[in-house]
Amino acid sequence: MTDFDLQEELQSIQDLGNYNIENEHDLHSMEPNAMSALLDEAVGAVSESSESIADPRIFDIYRSLLKHADVLPGPLMSKLLDSISSGFLAQTETAIRDVDHEDQQTYVAHKTPLEMYAFLLNWFVGAAEKVKGSAGDDVPVAPVRSRRGRGGKAAQSKNALKQKAAEWSWEDQIPPTLALISKVLRLKTNKLWTTSAHRETFVR
Repeated sequence: MTDFDLQEELQSIQDLGNYNIENEHDLHSMEPNAMSALLDEAVGAVSESSESIADPRIFDIYRSLLKHADVLPGPLMSKLLDSISSGFLAQTETAIRDVDHEDQQTYVAHKTPLEMYAFLLNWFVGAAEKVKGSAGDDVPVAPVRSRRGRGGKAAQSKNALKQKAAEWSWEDQIPPTLALISKVLRLKTNKLWTTSAHRETFVR
């Protein structure tokens, strides 16, 4: 994805109802295990190479998960954050090494993936507010379709999913997220972004 504009994307997600994702996955129509499989696909790709975030199909999985975070179970929110953070850190560390070696042709290639990870992390922070983590909160979960003669099991599955979601807390994720941001700020941003406006958009 070469036409990614960080400033434009950050503005666009302020109106999610009109935010278009080319390869969007509607989580509202998916079972929790299908959501998990979808996330696993993206996690696997980014684990293989942090540059996979620039693959429109993979990037759109992350965007879909964040757009529909209101139905994403807590444990998957944690896994989603771990994947975004791991990919962002790997891309940052590689960029730092390339910048230190003054290989301009190589380090400039990190700019778009870094912006995409920054965008996802920024979006995650806002989306995390939709998944309440403390016990007793009304945690939004994906509906579990009941099957004929097995309504009891469906109800149990839904209750179990609520309990799992209640175990997740955004507050617990804040320290490692701040640690990641601290590492990202070690980047020599003036090497990657030649204008102050683009640098400020990335670091803010």
